[in-house]
Amino acid sequence: MTQNQEQNRPASQGDSLGLPKFATAILIFLAYLIFIAYMLHESKTTELAWTRMLYIFSGLEAIVFAALGYVFGKDIHRIRAEKAEERAEDAKRAEKDAKKEAEKANEKARIEKEKGIQLSAAVVARNMVSEKASGSTFEFIKSNVKQSNHSSSDFFLVDLVNKLYPDKGVATLSFDYEISPAEKVISLSINNIRKTKKEGSYSGIYFVNNSFEVDVEMENDLDDWTLKITKIWDTDGNEKKQIGGSLQGSGPRGIVELEDVKS
Repeated sequence: MTQNQEQNRPASQGDSLGLPKFATAILIFLAYLIFIAYMLHESKTTELAWTRMLYIFSGLEAIVFAALGYVFGKDIHRIRAEKAEERAEDAKRAEKDAKKEAEKANEKARIEKEKGIQLSAAVVARNMVSEKASGSTFEFIKSNVKQSNHSSSDFFLVDLVNKLYPDKGVATLSFDYEISPAEKVISLSINNIRKTKKEGSYSGIYFVNNSFEVDVEMENDLDDWTLKITKIWDTDGNEKKQIGGSLQGSGPRGIVELEDVKS
């Protein structure tokens, strides 16, 4: 019979097996007391008879001690066995928990490794001088990394980092803007987000070294334009302001420079 079967055995069955043994132990103990009383009564008997009674008493004494050991030692052995089983179960649970934690750590390491591979591939692809590189490595990179038409202010890589590590991403900006002259401006594009309204707001704009690039589409590429942004906050809760109060531009591209607002 297995340990689980013994544990699942009805209590009445265990009691029915132990009760006769317990009753027998009690009877032996009573017989032992009666024999002691008899020896005390016969203490004045002859030396030969007394020697024979002592011989019988020593044998009965061994039986009585065994019976008492069963009666009083049964619970002690049971408690010890139960504690040993509890320690074994605790050890199994600890081993199981440790295994789960190891599996979680391995899975996390695998995910972080994949993120590193993607980021590394993106950096290599963005800095390729020529697309004529041979081998399968470059083809893998081209198939897994979407190229961007952005300029040297590489917001594509910043965007990729934010997607791979959203909890530790790069701070972005939100602000209101106004561009003039309204009658000559066709559109304003920041981080590839194109807007045709001459005033409005932007959010989620990546910036590098407190600056970001703007693309302005004019009716005439040689026309001058002015861009003013206000209410500038980054996702870390820092307030900023535009250096010079506005950006005076000519042509399709310009750089907006910011500085922190001192508290």
